Amino acid sequence: MHDGKGKFYLGTQNQLGPAVFDSKSETFDLYSFSGAMTLAQSSHGDGWVGNGGGGAGLSRAQLKGSGQIERETVGGSGGSLAAYDIAVDSKNNVYGGDRTSTAIWKVDAKTLKQTFYPIPDKPRGLEGSVGGGMRRGTIDKQDRMWWGGFDGGFVGMLDTKLPAGKEMKLFPVPLPWFQPYIAESDDAGYVWTGSISADRVARMNEATGEWTVYLLPRETNLRHIHVQRSGNGGPSSLWVGMNHQARIVHIEPLEK
Repeated sequence: MHDGKGKFYLGTQNQLGPAVFDSKSETFDLYSFSGAMTLAQSSHGDGWVGNGGGGAGLSRAQLKGSGQIERETVGGSGGSLAAYDIAVDSKNNVYGGDRTSTAIWKVDAKTLKQTFYPIPDKPRGLEGSVGGGMRRGTIDKQDRMWWGGFDGGFVGMLDTKLPAGKEMKLFPVPLPWFQPYIAESDDAGYVWTGSISADRVARMNEATGEWTVYLLPRETNLRHIHVQRSGNGGPSSLWVGMNHQARIVHIEPLEK
């Protein structure tokens, strides 16, 4: 994640600790932060990292530079704060969930209050869509969380500003075994998704639920996507890293 001021926050995962890259000095600052999967987020210029870990709750830490950390743990008293991924909104509230989660959780940045939003049992996608939970998630400009419901064949959306019981909506992908890994809104009415299981990416019109599917030039092991928002009212486009091909692909729709 980029903080907008020249620093990048990286979750190194196998090294069990985050890293911060300063693009101005072209140097890395490495931190020791134990956990099975360390997930880094930037907090609007005030860097911190978070790691979800089952019933142990969510660990948060301020990065002080030179490898120094000030760390705190948010207990999982209201349920499991397990996190395959986390996302942070404009008020620094933290959201997360896991592949086996039955709810998406939110931790208030100021009070650390935990709120759980149940994932509906329906709808689900086509063949290969038998579960729920989430993998990767992102936050849009309306502070809504979008995520890939990998095991359920859907893209999920959580809007905590809506009335109780109506905060969540699921959008099934009309392809068997697509297994959405991540989802990201272009903040103009369209949502993109891709997967490690498919040689396609897909874009959805949020208002109509209509999907447009794009065939990639080669198979890929897609772990992340980057939506390029249009600055002139045209359609957004998508950047995809071809994880096993040593190349990057740019998908540019001809029309909305």
